[in-house]
Amino acid sequence: MYAALSAARPRDIEGVSPEELEIALVAPEPTLVVRPRLYEPKPETRTAPLLDVLEAIDVAYVRGRAETIDTKSRTVEIVTADNERRTTRSPARPSRSTAHGPRSSGFPASPSPTPSDAVRRETTLTKLSR
Repeated sequence: MYAALSAARPRDIEGVSPEELEIALVAPEPTLVVRPRLYEPKPETRTAPLLDVLEAIDVAYVRGRAETIDTKSRTVEIVTADNERRTTRSPARPSRSTAHGPRSSGFPASPSPTPSDAVRRETTLTKLSR
C-alpha cells in the first residue's frame, strides 16, 4: 500500500493520467494488516480496508499474488484469485536527463505548484480523510 501511494504521488504531481500510467496493487485481500504489539487484544482484527483509499488515488486492485518478477524484461507474472495467469509489462523508465539531483524520481522537474494543483491535492486529501 505504501508503494502504491509513493507511486501515485509523482504521477499526480506531474499531471500524468491513470490511463497513461496504471498503478496496481496486487494482494490476496484488499486490506492493510497492522502488525500489533503482542499485548494488544485480538490481533487478528487489526486490519484496515484499502479499496476506498486505492480508488481515491486511482490505483487498481488486483486480487492475487505476484508469481514472477523479471527485471530484465520489466514484466510481472500475476496469478489471480481465480488461478488465472496474466503478465503485465512495465513501461520504459523515464529519462533522467531532465531530472534534477541524484535522488530524483526520474520524472521531469516539477514546475511551481499552481492554485489548481493545490485544489486537486486538497480534494484528494479530503477524500482520503473520509
